[in-house]
Parts: sequence; C-alpha cells; structure tokens
Amino acid sequence: AVGDRELMVLEAIGGGFDRLRIHVDAASHLVRTVEVWETTGDGAVAHVQESWSDYRAAAGLRVPYRRVAELDDGRNRVETVFDRWQPVLAGR
Repeated sequence: AVGDRELMVLEAIGGGFDRLRIHVDAASHLVRTVEVWETTGDGAVAHVQESWSDYRAAAGLRVPYRRVAELDDGRNRVETVFDRWQPVLAGR
C-alpha cells in the first residue's frame, strides 16, 4: 500500500539490465512507476525512475497528464505536465 493506493510490483532480473520494476495500480491496472537499475561500463550503478499520474480520458483512452523522470543522483529530475493529449492514429 502506498498512500491511498494499493500497488502490484512486478520485478524482472537479468535480460540486458540489472533489475526492472513495474508498479501497477491494483484497482485500475494503470502503470504508475517504472524503475530500472543498470551497471555501466565503469562499474557505476545507474537508477532511472519514471512515474505517471493524473490519468484522464482522452480520445477513448486513459492517459497520464503528469510524468516525472528521475536519475539516481537526485539532481536530475524532469517533470512534464500536459495540458492536452491528442493521439495520432496510424493511417490518417
């Protein structure tokens, strides 16, 4: 449980990365966070986390309007907040 949500955490080990975790909301089945750990060529461990929230209906889909990406050193954080979302459909 995290705050008022219950999450399922799926974790994969190996396969081109050291560790991969996907946090899925247990009630809505929406992806909330993806975390990846990888050891670089110089032996440093890199941790990248992306989180999505503020899901809204757009063109018949539920899409996140807020995205936060963080790099493990704590100094690199990018937050993207969308004011609208318009899907591009193939073949149009």
